[in-house]
Amino acid sequence: MTKHKRSMAVAVGSPSRRSSVWKIKVSNDDIYIIHSNLGGMLKASRHEGGWFFQHTSESVRKYFEATGLTHDRLIERWDVEDLISSGIEWKLSIIIPDTELANRGPIHSKGRVRWYFPRADASSDATVLHFAVTLKQSVYPALRHSDTFPFGPVATKSGGAAWLLPDRMLLPEWIRKNLQDFKQKVLTSPAESLQPHWEWSGISLVRHENDVRSLIDVSLYEVAAQRGLLIRDSSISRMTDQESKGSTK
Repeated sequence: MTKHKRSMAVAVGSPSRRSSVWKIKVSNDDIYIIHSNLGGMLKASRHEGGWFFQHTSESVRKYFEATGLTHDRLIERWDVEDLISSGIEWKLSIIIPDTELANRGPIHSKGRVRWYFPRADASSDATVLHFAVTLKQSVYPALRHSDTFPFGPVATKSGGAAWLLPDRMLLPEWIRKNLQDFKQKVLTSPAESLQPHWEWSGISLVRHENDVRSLIDVSLYEVAAQRGLLIRDSSISRMTDQESKGSTK
């Protein structure tokens, strides 16, 4: 059996105008999808008992308990498929609207980051990374025969694998509204209710038919500016009057 990697990192765009870096990691047969900036706070994962999108235990302990706020760790759960009968499971995707590509500064990620460079055309305004889970290597050729070469496989202990297949799409109006509502919520939330980094990077979860979910990669740089927050190498601080004046050109 060919030895495959147990993790990978993927980004959309270019180093100067990009999405967040998304990491796929495997532990035994459990698969984790981690946002590079929010990995200590939020994670999506696939286990034998289902798919989960939730706060990390570290996030609950350090943030919610420290502030006295109560919060359920679990945000969303949905079912897995029987891979023996289905062959390939499609239960999650990552959507990166072109509007959310930004100059996010240096990438602090160990190892190689694999890039998808979206083509410019009038028929699409977002990249979607379809998350595929397979059980047998016999289905690998079907995935590799897709229009764009997939990222993967990331192997599980029992011989399964996780893949990301990039594609282009035109955002439906309801997802546009979800994106706007998410930013508005962050813009109007009390400062004490925001976790660190939420002012400049976020994840919005949306539900589709057939028990499928998508994670929308959201850039909150404009929201940070509107709230008078200054971004310095992945940290947030309040702008001084002098910095605020110097930033208006």
